[in-house]
Amino acid sequence: MKTHISLPFCSVTDDRTPHHFSHPRHRSPLLKKKSLRRHQTPPPPPTLSATYENAPLLHRSVTDERTPHHFSHPHHCSFAEFLMVHVPPSVQLGFLMVHMPLNALLRFLCSMCLLSLGCSNRSSFHTPTNSAPNTNTLLPPASTPATCDLQVLLLLHASTSGEPTGVLSGDISGIQSFTSGNHSSTSEMKRMIALGFEGSANKIGVGVVTLDGTILSNPRHTYITPPGQGFLPRETAQHHFQHILPLIKEALETAQITLKDIDCLCYTKGPGMGAPLQVSAIVVRVLSQLWKIPIVGVNHCVAHIEMGRIVTGADDPVVLYVSGGNTQVIAYSEGRYRIFGETIDIAIGNCLDRFARVLMLSNDPSPGYNIEQLAKKGEKFIDLPYVVKGMDVSFSGILSYIEATAEEKLKNNDCTPADLCYSLQETLFAMLVEITERAMAHCDKKDVLIVGGVGCNERLQEMMRVMCGERGGNLFATDDRYCVDNGAMIAYTGLLAFAHGSTTPLEESTFTQRFRTDEVLAVWRDNKDTVKHKTQGS
Repeated sequence: MKTHISLPFCSVTDDRTPHHFSHPRHRSPLLKKKSLRRHQTPPPPPTLSATYENAPLLHRSVTDERTPHHFSHPHHCSFAEFLMVHVPPSVQLGFLMVHMPLNALLRFLCSMCLLSLGCSNRSSFHTPTNSAPNTNTLLPPASTPATCDLQVLLLLHASTSGEPTGVLSGDISGIQSFTSGNHSSTSEMKRMIALGFEGSANKIGVGVVTLDGTILSNPRHTYITPPGQGFLPRETAQHHFQHILPLIKEALETAQITLKDIDCLCYTKGPGMGAPLQVSAIVVRVLSQLWKIPIVGVNHCVAHIEMGRIVTGADDPVVLYVSGGNTQVIAYSEGRYRIFGETIDIAIGNCLDRFARVLMLSNDPSPGYNIEQLAKKGEKFIDLPYVVKGMDVSFSGILSYIEATAEEKLKNNDCTPADLCYSLQETLFAMLVEITERAMAHCDKKDVLIVGGVGCNERLQEMMRVMCGERGGNLFATDDRYCVDNGAMIAYTGLLAFAHGSTTPLEESTFTQRFRTDEVLAVWRDNKDTVKHKTQGS
């Protein structure tokens, strides 16, 4: 039955509701006429402004229902990503810190430059040419914030006014000439050292690694939020900026090396959270231009795999990669790590973390670890949704169900928090074991390597070990030193690529939140010159 709706400027006799008239296409002729008088010319299409004078301003004007985040870039990347791609290297440094307050930006830049130059009494910021810098003191013993800010202002002025400073200029010929060609001698390859930066999520780490697998140092720091809260990109990036310089200092001191001993700088190119990824990208760009050290962008997922292989000695296993942002079943084939199965919605680590917030569990050291400890006390198994499609899994349904029913079950004393954690763990891990076994049968492999933060879970390792034993294979897994995100895995994987002639030009040293595992060409896997993997401890 049709109804009559009377509204200002519109009158209809059909069954449409008033919300239909919030869009120009549905307005009455009278309202359209008044709108045309206000806008004689149609609004311009969405535009971006990223020039030297006005960046990082973002101009957009649209008339449809799309939300503003669609217009940060035509391909939906973040504005910081757009700047890294399209802005010249000589002015990228200032523009890339769009998420930082000005005072924090100045303090960070000054510390970064003083760390790199290795002294506090230089009269200019020119790159030294004839003599090696003094690296005995990585940070100045006494530098006031005012002095630091003044020095950085001078540096920024010189780098943006066209004066040749040799620090932030666009001339990278030294880097290009240094990175050309392959290293033919195996002894030279073994002497190579890489400095790696990992900061794709809530952990910031710096690692120093040699090509033969010796981990010289591997410090890291975790951003921990109060119970019931997750970590937001902006706050996580600020945490990384606060801790990156002390971690660099600690890594170099522990490894007993200086920046002049570093052959390449490796950083996480993606995937991950945009703002945290930006931190390591900025750091390697600054160090690279100051010291003419080549850059190698590393895929975070591939780095987990290579670290697992070098630590455990696994040769060619099926890889189960489980973390807060990824759930993939992977196997190597024809130069790439192929994905045979993965989550179709959220990652298993995300599922565990979000349920930990429901129970208000502590985030220290991690929500997943606290769920694991609580699950050991569980006695009652509760049926939960189980979704496996071929070699793919889905975790959103099980999370929604347990979130919706947990409060009622706990209120009625039907179960305990330990029972819920136990039931959730058993169900999730059974799904992972099933798809991993299918991948093993498909690829005709017997061994399994578990990597990623969730791979530290002892119950997951136990269930997977039983399955591998039934198939006559072996399980390879590491502890939290290498399962959890760390700088050493980035350094080692980047050094493998660098040893076989792969580098990242300065203008391409960007980051991306979407970087698939199978996009990387693993040039080191089938190369005859690849050094044999040997675990020599950390």
